[in-house]
Amino acid sequence: MRKNIFLILFFCILLAYIIFFPHQLKKELVFHPSWGVAVTADAAGSDDNPVPFDFDSKLGYFSAAGRILYSEDITYKAAVSEDLFINYSSVSENLVLQHPNGDIVGLIETEGLPFFINDRLFVISPDRMSVTEYNSDGLPLLNLSPGSTIISMDAGEKNIILGTLNGEVVVYAGKPEPVFTYFSTDSRYSVTYACAL
Repeated sequence: MRKNIFLILFFCILLAYIIFFPHQLKKELVFHPSWGVAVTADAAGSDDNPVPFDFDSKLGYFSAAGRILYSEDITYKAAVSEDLFINYSSVSENLVLQHPNGDIVGLIETEGLPFFINDRLFVISPDRMSVTEYNSDGLPLLNLSPGSTIISMDAGEKNIILGTLNGEVVVYAGKPEPVFTYFSTDSRYSVTYACAL
């Protein structure tokens, strides 16, 4: 009986504390939209400086004023840059290179994962053992095979750096021969987690 009274008294004090002395929350950051546009809008023309977007199910371009210039559904994934985009399926043997207005630029007959780094188009092979750079017409410029699985990559204006699973970091300067190679020996595990230029 005495335990029940203490239990009831405890809950009454707790309830009174919560009601009469609530803990104030900190101020929260609130975002207010300055403009909005429907992503499903039809293409409304062209613009000199289109801004790309790549959402979960849509890709396209809009103008600085927020007007949709081009929009389409993403098939599986997409590689998008300011000048070109590739909308590809999960088992794609041909990658279709397109302009921001939807016009087809070219066809890349290869398997792999396309991506852009600094407006340079790369396709990494499905086994991640090689990466190929393509020009804006879809023609191969450079094929790089460091000899191990590629884990990370970055590209500057002229140079490309690859980090591999065996701990090797390789820098290329526009040719398939490396200009710099480094093997990590300071770690217990020889693997490159990230690299950057």
